[in-house]
Amino acid sequence: MGWGEYDLRLMSSVNDVSGIPTEGKRLIIVAVVGQVLHFRIFSDDGKMVVDTDAKRLTEQAEPIEDLRKQPESLWPPHEPPESEKDRVIAAVTSIVGHTRWGESETVMEEDLLDNSESDIDEPSRAEIIVFAVFFEGGLAPLSLFLGWLLHHRAFDRFAWSGRDAAWGVVATIPLILMFLAIMRWPIGPLSGIRKFWDTEVASLLAKSSWSEIALVAISAGVGEEMLFRGVLQASFSSWFGATWGLTLTSVLFGLLHPISIPYVVLKCIIGFYLGSVWIFSGNLLTVMVVHALYEFAALGYLIRLRPLDGADPNPH
Repeated sequence: MGWGEYDLRLMSSVNDVSGIPTEGKRLIIVAVVGQVLHFRIFSDDGKMVVDTDAKRLTEQAEPIEDLRKQPESLWPPHEPPESEKDRVIAAVTSIVGHTRWGESETVMEEDLLDNSESDIDEPSRAEIIVFAVFFEGGLAPLSLFLGWLLHHRAFDRFAWSGRDAAWGVVATIPLILMFLAIMRWPIGPLSGIRKFWDTEVASLLAKSSWSEIALVAISAGVGEEMLFRGVLQASFSSWFGATWGLTLTSVLFGLLHPISIPYVVLKCIIGFYLGSVWIFSGNLLTVMVVHALYEFAALGYLIRLRPLDGADPNPH
């Protein structure tokens, strides 16, 4: 269960902290107390796992200011749309440094300041980055072994070519446009995909630097393409023909991203596109560039570029 199951309550004018609810379940509260933002998060079992304010989060001054600049339409008496709620929830959980891993324990700000030990350690951003890079990059040696086993080496159709790399840059554009369209118009099942990107991916990799995003993107582009296009599609195509090879690899690519049924379908489509690029370019380098650039653009937008837009710095 992700943050998408949580409710968001915005309180634009509170005299003091006593006016903020002290009970709740699956609830995130953002209250303006004397022009200072106060944050409270209640877990599934009703525990108050976060209770802090902007004065204690001086290192988060910039994102807190962005949050304060949310449009007036998000604050009472208005009811923000679900997509905007997701964005605010992602911003709040990033600001307070709280993720779903720690929801079963009480992680109060006072405890954090006292450096008390908890039973469950929440992974740091650095640990998450290292895990992602080693997991994605680990697909490279796996593909080399699998390629040797299946007699289709991952680099059989790889060549260093500036022209093919440039075509990879161009071929990335449709994927980026698709991503932006889903973010802009999350219609029907696309809303669940947008919510996953907003509340899970963005919060999981929150505060990542451009270099960290690039490292994850390159690892995914190289590792996944060596395995799926360099070995699996090449093998399936030699056994069943190019059409079946493309289809089977695309379906497998989708099934190995089992976030939800719509997400699997989306990954199948992306896999089909990447497989087609590989067929028409004849160079694994091209599809590696496409995959890595798409990951970099999408993660960069979610984590670094997308602002929490707004015009009023003092919401009331």
